[in-house]
Amino acid sequence: MEEQLRAMRMFEKQNREVASSLVDLGATQVYSNFL
Repeated sequence: MEEQLRAMRMFEKQNREVASSLVDLGATQVYSNFL
């Protein structure tokens, strides 16, 4: 059970990192479209 919780937390952390880098990517694309 403990292992499962730890794995889930790791997964959530990775998802958050991926999501924030996707947001950064989207922001830079929108920004370069304005230039």
